[in-house]
Amino acid sequence: MSTKPKIELPIGLSPDVLYTMKDFESFGIRQTALRSARKKGLKVRYAHRKCWIYGQDWINYILGLPDYSGDGTLRSDAKAVQ
Repeated sequence: MSTKPKIELPIGLSPDVLYTMKDFESFGIRQTALRSARKKGLKVRYAHRKCWIYGQDWINYILGLPDYSGDGTLRSDAKAVQ
């Protein structure tokens, strides 16, 4: 039986809520980081001249990133979650 990894979310981030980029800035995630994440596959939605990010899409994006050790090298047992 596999268990889901425990995820510590930024305070106030919920998987079932839509957020604007401004909301993510309040969590300490800068626009440049979000721009980079979008280029790497983070799903975003556009409506009324705003970029919206679904909380679960952010979680899925983070879980899909390679797992690096503290010294910046890729861990040999790292697996991306699909």
